[in-house]
Amino acid sequence: MKSQKYNHITRVLLAVGLFSMAIPALAAQVPPGTVLAEKQELVRNNGSEPSSLDPHKVESDVENNIISDLFEGLVSVSPAGEIQPRLAEKWENKDNTVWTFHLRPGVTWSDGTAITAQDIVWSWQRLVSPLTASPYASYPGNMHIVNGAEIAQGQKAPETLGVKALDDTTLEVTLTQPNAAFLAMLAHPSLVPLDKVLISRYGDKWTKPEHMVTSGPYKLSQWVVNERIVAERNPRYWDNAHTVINKVTYLPISSETADVNRYKAGEIDIVYTVPINQFAQLKKTMGDQLDVSPQLATYFVRFGAPWPALRDSNLRLLLETAPKGFTPDWVRYEKGKGWQLKTEKPPIGSYDAIRVYLWVGMLHDGDKQKARLLQRFAPMAAQTTEQGGPPEKVNIATGKTSGQGPVGFSAAMLPFLQDDEARSVQRQRVADNYPGADAYYSAVLTLFGQGWDQHRFRFTASGELQPDWNQECASSH
Repeated sequence: MKSQKYNHITRVLLAVGLFSMAIPALAAQVPPGTVLAEKQELVRNNGSEPSSLDPHKVESDVENNIISDLFEGLVSVSPAGEIQPRLAEKWENKDNTVWTFHLRPGVTWSDGTAITAQDIVWSWQRLVSPLTASPYASYPGNMHIVNGAEIAQGQKAPETLGVKALDDTTLEVTLTQPNAAFLAMLAHPSLVPLDKVLISRYGDKWTKPEHMVTSGPYKLSQWVVNERIVAERNPRYWDNAHTVINKVTYLPISSETADVNRYKAGEIDIVYTVPINQFAQLKKTMGDQLDVSPQLATYFVRFGAPWPALRDSNLRLLLETAPKGFTPDWVRYEKGKGWQLKTEKPPIGSYDAIRVYLWVGMLHDGDKQKARLLQRFAPMAAQTTEQGGPPEKVNIATGKTSGQGPVGFSAAMLPFLQDDEARSVQRQRVADNYPGADAYYSAVLTLFGQGWDQHRFRFTASGELQPDWNQECASSH
């Protein structure tokens, strides 16, 4: 599609949240009079090699960008936030707890076999099953689907999930309580239907191009690891009449600079991201080719009750689950017993726990909780100072530490450490070992920890963000 006039270089804005939605290359409504290129093929950078194309095994946009082109769920959410029917043509509900979805007549997989309500039931049961070990196993429970949370925790069988096929084209979903976000949550890539027969036959190899069947506008035709993935138009897609692009090639280019240079050379049509230090210049030189896409988000702006109660509960959680001064990755709450450290295996504090120390350090000095939390977590500060860097793992019950955390852990310590010399050591470690493009988690921790350390933002005593708009953003390394 290189000859088309309106190619755009896309700047992807990364956000920290509960989940993200990939934007699929769905069917398009072409404006009347638009002249299309003779060859409708798209080459885009996807950032890196996907770990899998199984929707139940992945959790990043690297995978979901492709999955959302290959598979389709019951509904989608438009850029304007509107719920749009996809595989489900229509739906109704009773008391906002019992939802009935009617599939489009004649919807099929890319091999021509019918997509049924039973496919959706089986797929969602597979998603929530502990045997699948999906990173989104808790998602149906978060939607308040009956037994979703219990199944994910291994307390009930997957077959008890509150979803059933009334017939081949009718699906019923039962919730434990009304959920205003239910329809929007249905658009998540983990909820697309999968083919039970295919997965049963080929196991983990079902995602190979020669095996995979898809429900979306494209089907997988080629996968050369660390080189390219190719998807071709699916003529059996229910809305194929509005599909414009015939072929999409995804490249695993991790270098932002190489990404932009290959775009300039005409080798790719869409980049994955833009180096932040080049954004202003590219905006000047490339004009409307640089597109900053709008992001849809939900913000809570309510003050007063119930937030004080939530804050108090949070303080109890952190104090009561750190007997040796180290916070755990995960705990559970039992009615009548309170917060409980997991007992099925040694309670560990590591890659999830590090964010607690970061948050405690960023609290305003006037926040009444800060002093108590710093005191409780003083052993973490002492251990970091003693060994020259934060430990990678801590046994919460014994206080025994092991390993040294990645550079992002040191960045998370910058707001937390109260001793200037100890903070200086971690600051130097961050400067000497700045996370690369392949270290997403460390990069995010560094974004917050180093940003705070450089006084680019602060939080008020009431929790409001106070950015410093007077500083210019510059490359950290």
